[in-house]
Amino acid sequence: ARLIIRASARSQIWIVSHARRLINALEEHADFHSIELHKDLGQTLIRDQREFDEPSWHWPGKN
Repeated sequence: ARLIIRASARSQIWIVSHARRLINALEEHADFHSIELHKDLGQTLIRDQREFDEPSWHWPGKN
């Protein structure tokens, strides 16, 4: 986590992890922002996101 935090001072870093200890260590850093995902009936959702907070999206038309 310390190495990731040091590297983040010079660039934007995206971490995808199931490692709770790593996530907990990163969460202690002031500039850390997280998006927690979960599955519900096979659909991946953002935890604590309400239905009307979701971005507008629709299937594109066929050409």
